[in-house]
Amino acid sequence: MGRRTRAIVLFVLAGAAALAAASMVSGYRSSVADSYGPLRPVVVATQRLSAHSSIGPKVLTRGITIRRLPERFVPVGALSHPEDAIGMRTAIEIPAGSYLTQESLEVPAAKGEATGPRLARGRRPVEIRITSSADVFA
Repeated sequence: MGRRTRAIVLFVLAGAAALAAASMVSGYRSSVADSYGPLRPVVVATQRLSAHSSIGPKVLTRGITIRRLPERFVPVGALSHPEDAIGMRTAIEIPAGSYLTQESLEVPAAKGEATGPRLARGRRPVEIRITSSADVFA
């Protein structure tokens, strides 16, 4: 076998190996993407929203955006439509980049209506999330 024939054979084998590798990577990528589920819209704060501030059209246009996440990573109670937050107020401070959830928003109290228990001055609420081992490995 001459040099030219060997070079052609090696070139053909390299091309076949490249095609096989591309096919394997493509199959792996699609299987990983399918395991996360379809993309779903999620409402995200683009700037810090202070506690007990009202959410109106102005906040909607400059302080909130929509991101698309795989369904597996969407937090429980996350809003899908920014319009769902109009007229609500923040129950807690929401840092920029955080998801807007039903738990982080509240309906504003009517005038003269009690707003519920308040923390003593200088105290801040703490959120403690508890998960079972089944939730961690799911």
